[in-house]
Amino acid sequence: SNSYLQGESRNTNRRKIFQIADFIIVHNDHSKKYLLDNDVPEDKIMRHLFPPMGKTYADYSTRGEGYLFIGHARREKGIEFLYDTWVKHNIGQNRELNIYGNDPVGILEKLSVNLNEQASINVERGYISDETVFSVIKRSRYLILPYMIGTNSGFPFFALSSNTVPIMSDIPAFHYFQEHYPEMVFMSGDELDLKLTIEKVENQNINCEEIFNQYIIDYEKSVTACYQPLFRQ
Repeated sequence: SNSYLQGESRNTNRRKIFQIADFIIVHNDHSKKYLLDNDVPEDKIMRHLFPPMGKTYADYSTRGEGYLFIGHARREKGIEFLYDTWVKHNIGQNRELNIYGNDPVGILEKLSVNLNEQASINVERGYISDETVFSVIKRSRYLILPYMIGTNSGFPFFALSSNTVPIMSDIPAFHYFQEHYPEMVFMSGDELDLKLTIEKVENQNINCEEIFNQYIIDYEKSVTACYQPLFRQ
C-alpha cells in the first residue's frame, strides 16, 4: 500500500468517511490537525486518550529478560534504525534484542543475512498470533517501539499489563507517556538518545502496574470530558 495510486485511493475513501460520519474520534493533536486540514469541521472531532488495552492479560507477578521489538517490520516502524543503533553503539554487549515480526517488504530477511552474533540480536520472521504476542512480551523485560510515524498503538499497554517496560519514540501516538513518563521516551530517529534512554530506564524502578492503572483513570476522565457536552444536548 506504499504506491501512490493505492495511497490516493485510500485517502479518497477516508475523505468520504469524513463526510458521512456524525463524529470522528481521534487520540492526539496530530490526528486532529489532519482532519482539520481535510476540511472536517472542528465540532465533528472528538478527542480523548487511546483506549487502554491489555487489562485482561494483566500479570505483574514476574518480569522477563531482554529487549523486544515485535510487529510488522515496515520502515516507518523504525526497525532498521533500531538494528543499526544496537550494532553501532554496541548496546548488545551485555543485552539481548529479540525481533519478532511479519516481513512484508523483506527488511528482516535483509537483517538476518547480516546478523552479527556479537550484537546479540535474534530475528524470528513470520506471522505472529495474538497468543505469541502476549507470550513474547511477557518473556521480555523491555519492549522497544522505535516508530518514526504512527497515530496509535496498543503495544505500550500490552507491555505494561505484562510487567514489561515500554521504551518508545516521541511520536504523537505516545504523547501521554512523553508528558507523564518522559524517562521511557526518546527522540524519534536519534541513536544516542535511544542508547541513553535504555541506560536510564535500566537504572530506575519503573512500576508498570501503577502506570497502567493511572492511565485507566486518566483515560476515563478524558472520555467523560469529551462526551459530556453531547449528553447535555
